[in-house]
Amino acid sequence: MKALIEVLKLLEGFSAPASIWEEQILKPRVKDYQIYMLDQLCYSGQFIFKRMTPNSQISTNGIATIKNTPITFIQRENIQLFATTDYMPEQLTMKGQKIIELIQSRGPMYASDLQKQLKCMMLEIENTLIHLIKLGVIYCDGASALRLFSMSPAQRGRYIKKSKSTSSYLDMMGRWSVTPTVEKSNNQAIVKILLNRYGILFKTLVDNEALPIKWYDCVYELTRLEAQGEILAGRFVKSYSGIQFADKDYIKQKCVHELEGLSIYEKDCFHL
Repeated sequence: MKALIEVLKLLEGFSAPASIWEEQILKPRVKDYQIYMLDQLCYSGQFIFKRMTPNSQISTNGIATIKNTPITFIQRENIQLFATTDYMPEQLTMKGQKIIELIQSRGPMYASDLQKQLKCMMLEIENTLIHLIKLGVIYCDGASALRLFSMSPAQRGRYIKKSKSTSSYLDMMGRWSVTPTVEKSNNQAIVKILLNRYGILFKTLVDNEALPIKWYDCVYELTRLEAQGEILAGRFVKSYSGIQFADKDYIKQKCVHELEGLSIYEKDCFHL
């Protein structure tokens, strides 16, 4: 469990399609990974998962799956560090708006409670929750939502038929909450998260991140840290031009003395 916590902390704020998180990101990095581990961390409130990148699609009639939706894991205590994305009013359905209003007025709610209040079919609640996840508006207690909503509607249907549980599979996901509105990101904290993740930062690397921070904002914070003697400035990774910043301990650990510098590990498709 400790290993999974450390991996999620290192990847905090990193966005990747919902369907690949467990199989392609967590399992290769955590020995003996089991799905209950992620469930436990989410149910205990240590981590949440949500969409952090803007969604420019206007249509509200997309396929009911988050398979390709960029999702990130964030420590619950750090949710205020990342600015929330705005959405356009026309992106919300009437039921979506009602669900948001219900949760804001009553607090976190189970799907069955939402169904009772809206007096509609559970399938309508399911489709609306998926749409709200795509907009980055809501998140839930359990990681099973990430798993099941990444399936196609047909796959979910087969899963429900095979399930022997008498409880609603939507309620087993836990309660649904509205993402708190954060107007401005904490750039200093995000830069430290990135330094902890990579050890070395440069423009191309930061631009590949789907974070609510631009490279010039990073440079401001990194220059301040470099002036305080906390990090180093220079050129550490070959093939990438421009100023680069590195954590002192990371450079000492890698024992970088060669002029050619480091190379990105190309076998990792996420360059992590």
